[in-house]
Amino acid sequence: LIDVHVPHALSEQPASMLLGFQTDADASDYGEERLLPILRECDRTSPLLQSLNRHAVRKDAIMLPGYSVYLRGANWSNFQKISVRDVLLDEVWLYKHGLVAEARARTHDRWNQKVVILSQGGTETFMTDLGEMETELHLAWTQTDQREWCFECPECKTVQRFSWKMLRYDRGDPDDIDETAVVNS
Repeated sequence: LIDVHVPHALSEQPASMLLGFQTDADASDYGEERLLPILRECDRTSPLLQSLNRHAVRKDAIMLPGYSVYLRGANWSNFQKISVRDVLLDEVWLYKHGLVAEARARTHDRWNQKVVILSQGGTETFMTDLGEMETELHLAWTQTDQREWCFECPECKTVQRFSWKMLRYDRGDPDDIDETAVVNS
């Protein structure tokens, strides 16, 4: 999602954005190994990068004229002193409690803000001195409409949720099997 959102936003609706990762090293690695190559290869963003001087592309940010892309590890000091329209947070289940709220606050309640929380599952609660608290990831998930990907069965026309247990593989004649099409579940 980040790989698609950043070039699209930079080419269609440029604005500052915060990309949050687990650590500063993860943020730097993502910038060097994925984001910069994508932006250099994209027809719409390549001219932007070519127009920058060498000091505008740093390990923790890409400083474009009038807006920036901040690549930061999830810690308090990295999520302060910046103002952005878009916040994209990766692997939030690893963040310390309070960092999601701090990152969200960087949008300063803009009318057109975008906050995207990406993560695999984590825990619903954690223990504190005051008792059990809900994690920010779980709280954010409960505040969504919780849509699920579905499909319509071509035979009975019933709308059904995707489920691994519903995948089947017709073994048939072994000579007719296309090994590249086999789905292991």
